[in-house]
Amino acid sequence: MKKPVRAAWLGFVLIGALAACGTGGAPPQDPGGTGSFGVSVDSTIHVSPSSVDDGSGGQVPLAASKDSKGGSSLFAGNQVLFTPASQSDLDGFLVRTGGRVIHSDALPAALKPFARALRPQDVAPITYTIQLDPAALPAVDPAALTPLANNVGLRDELRVSSSEAERLLGLVVREAAAGRSVALNNFDPPTKVLVSTQERPSGAGFTDAFATSAFANTGSRANVLGAWQWIAAKRPAARVRVAIIDGGFWVGPTGAPLTAPGDGSDLPANPIQYDFNAGRATVGASNPGNCTGGNPCPWHGNDSAGVAVGLLNNSAGQAGAGGQVSDAVLLHIATFKGQQKAAMSAARALGVGVISMSFGGGCDYFCRWGERIIGYDKEEQRVVDAGIIAVASAGNDSTNVDDVYYHPCNMSGFICVGALNDGANTAKGYSNFGGAVSIWAPTDIPVMSRPASANEATIPGTNPPLAMNPIHTGTSAAAPFVAGVAAMMKAVNPGLNGPQARDLMIQTAFKDSGDSKVRGYLNALDAVIQAGGNALPPDGFEPNNTVSSETNLALGQHDDLSIHIPTDRDGYQFTTPGPSNVTLTFTYPDNIAKIGIASDALTRISGCADGLQTAYTTTTNSKVVSYRLGAGQYGLIVGSSKPIPYDLGLNVTSAVAGPDSYEPNNTFATASFLGDGKIVEANLSSASEVDYYSFYSRGNFNTIVLTLKSEAKIEDSDGPLTLRAYDSAGTLISQASASGDCSTRPNLTLPQGLLTVGVSGAAAGSYTLWLGSRATQNPVSNAKAAIYEVLHPGDPVEAVVRSPEEWFVLDRVSDFGLTAVNLTGENLHATLYSEAGQLIAEGVQSQQLGGLGESIVLASPDTGNNQLLKLTRLSGGQPVTTTDGLVPVSAQLQITAGP
Repeated sequence: MKKPVRAAWLGFVLIGALAACGTGGAPPQDPGGTGSFGVSVDSTIHVSPSSVDDGSGGQVPLAASKDSKGGSSLFAGNQVLFTPASQSDLDGFLVRTGGRVIHSDALPAALKPFARALRPQDVAPITYTIQLDPAALPAVDPAALTPLANNVGLRDELRVSSSEAERLLGLVVREAAAGRSVALNNFDPPTKVLVSTQERPSGAGFTDAFATSAFANTGSRANVLGAWQWIAAKRPAARVRVAIIDGGFWVGPTGAPLTAPGDGSDLPANPIQYDFNAGRATVGASNPGNCTGGNPCPWHGNDSAGVAVGLLNNSAGQAGAGGQVSDAVLLHIATFKGQQKAAMSAARALGVGVISMSFGGGCDYFCRWGERIIGYDKEEQRVVDAGIIAVASAGNDSTNVDDVYYHPCNMSGFICVGALNDGANTAKGYSNFGGAVSIWAPTDIPVMSRPASANEATIPGTNPPLAMNPIHTGTSAAAPFVAGVAAMMKAVNPGLNGPQARDLMIQTAFKDSGDSKVRGYLNALDAVIQAGGNALPPDGFEPNNTVSSETNLALGQHDDLSIHIPTDRDGYQFTTPGPSNVTLTFTYPDNIAKIGIASDALTRISGCADGLQTAYTTTTNSKVVSYRLGAGQYGLIVGSSKPIPYDLGLNVTSAVAGPDSYEPNNTFATASFLGDGKIVEANLSSASEVDYYSFYSRGNFNTIVLTLKSEAKIEDSDGPLTLRAYDSAGTLISQASASGDCSTRPNLTLPQGLLTVGVSGAAAGSYTLWLGSRATQNPVSNAKAAIYEVLHPGDPVEAVVRSPEEWFVLDRVSDFGLTAVNLTGENLHATLYSEAGQLIAEGVQSQQLGGLGESIVLASPDTGNNQLLKLTRLSGGQPVTTTDGLVPVSAQLQITAGP
C-alpha cells in the first residue's frame, strides 16, 4: 500500500502544477503556446477533403496540421501567402522558392469602374498567393528550425500530415524569422450537416459513432447524435474544460496519451493533468483500487474520459458525448476523501465547467461528521457556487441511495446518474436508484484504446496486451455520458450552473419508462436545445420568412442553412429559363427533426405552367423533390418543428422534348385524326413548330334532354399558346391566344363537322389540349329519376333499375345512328322516344331473349338525332307507380347502331 501524502506537501505540488500549466490567473499566453516549438510528420492525420477545385479544372492538394491541444487546420499543400514590403522583396521570394503568383488581393480590373474613391490609409498592403513545389523545398532541420520558431512566438508541438507539408511549414517559419510576412494558405471547408463520423480505423474504412446505439434516438433514446448535429450547427464559441476525477489513465511519462498500433487517442496531445495519488504532474498510472465487487478496473479513468470528452470525428478511438466542445482535464486519484477534495478544489482553480466523478460510496453519520470537519461538504458547495456542473455516478450495488446516503451522488446541486439497460428505458439490475438519482442514461459505451483488463479479449501481438474494442460499463459510464452532454449545454450557455443543468435535464427527460425506478431518462437533444435558447444562428439568407422576402436561389449546392427558431420559415425563389426538370435536394439531421415541405408546396409566381411534381422521396437524413416546370419564376417555403440545420441543392435541366407520339403532324395535310376528340398530351419541340389535329365536331345545340358543346381548349402549357380552327377545306374559322402570364388560355367553340385545330407558340414546350364535345344532361319534363348518357352504342350496358321508371339518353356517335335495342330484365318494359319526347316505338317480347326481355327494331337508322329510352317497372302487367317495397332489378341493354 502506498504511503498517504500529507496535505501540506500535496498543496505545494498542486500549486506548482497549476503554475506549470499556465492557469489560475496567469497572464494571457501568446497564440503560439508555451514550451518549445517542434514539428513532426504524422501520417495518421486524416485530410478531408484531400483536394479542392482550383477553378480552372485542376485541383489544389490539401494538407492538415494538429497542435498539442487537439486543434486542427487544413491548408493548401502547394501554396503560401506573402505580403511583400516591395517589388524586389516579392521578386526575391519567387527566386528563392521557385514559386509563381497565381492570385492577389488587389482590386480586379473588372471591379475598378464600380470602385469609390479610397483614401491612402484605406488601402492595405497587397497579399499574393504563391504556388510552389513543396518537394523542392529544403528538408526541415528541427535543431535549426526550433529557435527560429521560438523567436517569432511559436512555442507548441505541431504535427503535419506529410513531409511536403512539413517542408512548407519550415519555409514559412524561416521566412517569418527573417522578418518577412509569409503564412500558410489555410482552407475553411463549408459547414455541412453532420450525418456520420470517422473514428477508429476498421478494415478499409473507419467506425462511425452514428452506429453506436447508446448515442441513437432509438432504444434508450438519449439522442446524443441529434445533440452533436445541433452543436455543429450552433457553432458555440466557448470550449468547456471537463475534469475527469478518476483513477487509471493510459498516458506516457511526458503526459502524452498512449495509443494502440494503427489507432489514436481521443485525448489532446498534452492534456492538463495531475496525479493526486503520487503527487506528480503526469497521470500515467493504473487505477490504485478496484471497482464494485472487487473487480479490477485499471484504466477506469481513461474509459471515463473517453465517454465524456473523447474527440469526435478524429479518425481515432471512439467518440465521447461531449467531444465536440470539451477540453480534458485529467485528475488522477485513489478515491480517498482528501484526494477527492483536493481534486475538486483544483478543478475550481482550473476554471472547469463540468466535473465527472465515476465513484461513490455509502457515508454513515460519522463519515458525514468527518466530511464537515475537513470541509469536504463545503468544497462540494464551493463547486456548485462556482457554477460548475458536477456529475456523479449513482453506484452499482442495487441499492436505494436515499437509504445509505451515497456520496457524492447525494450532494445537493450535483447530478446523480443511474444506468439503463442497453437499448431500453429500464434500469440495469445492478444500478443504484432512489429519489436522489436525478437522471438515467445509457451505459456500455465503446471507448478509446487501452491495455486489457481481466477477461477482456485482446488485440493479437500487442505488448502490453491491448483490449479488443474496449467498453466502459456501469454507472461509471453513465455519469461521464451525462457529463459530456452537460459540456454541450455549458458550451451553448456558459452561464448555466449545476442545479440549472440538472433541472433542464429533468424537465426535458423522457418520462415513459415502465420501470418505477426510472422517473426520467436522458433526452440529450432537447436538453442541449433548451440550454441554447431553442435557437440556432440565423443563416446568411435571413430574413426570408415570407413570399415577399424569399431569397433568390442560385443553381448548385447551398450549405450551412438553418431553421433557426421553431417559428422560422425559409422562403426561396428560383427561375426556370424554359421547360425544365427541377430537383430540390434537402439534407438534414433526422435525429433532430425533418424539413417540412408539402407535396404541393411549390407556388408559381410568374409564367404559365403550375408544374407537375414528378418525385417525392425521403431517405435517412434527406428529402428529394422533383418537378416538371415551364418557364417562369417559382417560390418555395420550408420549415421544421425544431431549430435544425440543413443543406439545399437546386438542380435545373432542360425538359424540352423531341417528337411526341402524334408526329408527324406539323402540316394541315398530316394532321393527327382523333375521331370524336380526346385529351392530348404533346409538345412543341421548337418555336416554329405547329401541331395539327383533326376530329369530328358534333357542333352545339340544346334540346329538352341534352346540351352539347364542341370545343378546343388549352388546359395547361409551358408558355402562351395560340389555337386556330379550320374547316375541312382548310379555311380559318376561328382563333384565340393566351395572355402573357396564361391567366387566360385559348378556348374555341366549334361548329359541327370535320375540323382541324392547329397549336402554336413562341417557344418550345409541352401542353395539354382538350378537343371534343361535351354533353350536359337537362331534366326531362316527365322524368323524376336520374338520366344516364350512353356514350358508346354497341357496348353492353349493365344497369340496376331501382325506381318505377328510369331514362337513358342514346347519344348518336359521328354519322352512326340507332338501329335496335335489346332489353334483358324481368318485369321490365322499354319505350323509345325522340329528343322532343315523341313516341317512336314500344318494346315487344323477344323469343330470342327467352321471354325475359323485349326488343325494339327500327326500319332504318336515325343518324341525325338522339333518342330517349324509358325503362318501366311492371307488376301484373301494369306499370309500378310507387317505390315502396321495390326490390332492385338487374337489366342489360344491347344497343346496335349503324350508318
